[in-house]
Amino acid sequence: MRLTLNKTRRSMALLLSVALVGAVLGFPSAATAADPDCKPSNGVTVCTGETSDKALYEIRVPDSFNGTLLLWSHGYNYVLPMSPSIVPYLGKGVDMRATIAPGAPDDMTFANALLNMGYALAGSGFEKPGWNAESAVKTNVELIGLTKNKFKQIKRTVAWGPSLGGTITQRLAETNPKLIDAALPIQAFNNLDKVIGSNGGYGTDAIWLFKYFFNPTIVGFGYKAGVEGWTQASQDFGKTLAALGEIRDNLQKSGAATWPSTSNPQIPDAVKAQIPARSVLLLIALLAGVPLRSPTFDGVTGTCLGSAREPCGCCRVCLLRAL
Repeated sequence: MRLTLNKTRRSMALLLSVALVGAVLGFPSAATAADPDCKPSNGVTVCTGETSDKALYEIRVPDSFNGTLLLWSHGYNYVLPMSPSIVPYLGKGVDMRATIAPGAPDDMTFANALLNMGYALAGSGFEKPGWNAESAVKTNVELIGLTKNKFKQIKRTVAWGPSLGGTITQRLAETNPKLIDAALPIQAFNNLDKVIGSNGGYGTDAIWLFKYFFNPTIVGFGYKAGVEGWTQASQDFGKTLAALGEIRDNLQKSGAATWPSTSNPQIPDAVKAQIPARSVLLLIALLAGVPLRSPTFDGVTGTCLGSAREPCGCCRVCLLRAL
């Protein structure tokens, strides 16, 4: 017994010595985030800062706080600037600013409406752009922790976000179920293989078919590396949107006049005169296997409001309404 006690005392003395030396010399420790910088502004406490991974974040808590925190995760952020023609559709790219609601920080209409209803808002720009689902979850976990630590009156936390933000939200809920009270993944992007899989997803087929019919100058595949490749992709987006815009503007016309000016010249005019461009869009969707009915939105039967119950007719009506 005496030997055991002496050995224990020596072990404890060694541990205490190591701890004291560490305190003096300063052993490296895990990075931690500084406390948020908070200021009052028009009935709202606005806090900003950086998480330990250097993600910019923002928290807004109204004076009329109802106890519910809404944690926003933005969608995919491109790693290079987008060309001006497609910014309205895809965003500017490389935007690392904190985002707390749809449209923010450039358009605070949605955010202010939620704040006026008593909700607190929080969100970040994440550590990096591009596909960041895993690191974004870590950022969100830390952001929730520091937000709750600052505002003890938080009773409920709801995570939400669109597209990649929906994927981040879903992953957060699955990996940290006790950290949040509810999750709202909006159009979460969860199955990349179905869209552009290595064996050719429906996105791959749709791109090739759209290129063939409506603009053969679209590159579509095999982009060059680096900035040059991003430029090619950006130009392709612009060409695709331009062709779709012409089809939309020509809906009231008939025959060949419905086709965009960039259409494949190898397609005979006689064929274009018989098949309107909107029908070709439907053909592309059908050939590519793009889902045309949703059991959760359009209804289990796939019947569109005001359309016939015949499935293919329903698909056409839905697709035309989308255009």
